[in-house]
Amino acid sequence: MVLHDLGFGGFAVESPIAFAVGTRHEFRFVGPEEMAVSVRAETVYSRAVGQRDGMDHVLTGFKYVLETEDAERAVEILLDLALSPISFG
Repeated sequence: MVLHDLGFGGFAVESPIAFAVGTRHEFRFVGPEEMAVSVRAETVYSRAVGQRDGMDHVLTGFKYVLETEDAERAVEILLDLALSPISFG
């Protein structure tokens, strides 16, 4: 899967996998120095975006499932990891 967007409410990925709207999934993101963060997310939309390498691909948007404090913390860590390579001088 290719990550297209990542934000405070959720994320979007492009892949050959079509996810059904309303389904929940576990995702594992690996950051710098192999730091891994797992989050649970629910499919919000899924639409065809064309072919890549001879396969149909779909862009799917997910919203985080924040049912516990641990889930909220995992998203905070994920966003910190995503923003860590950014520096302003």
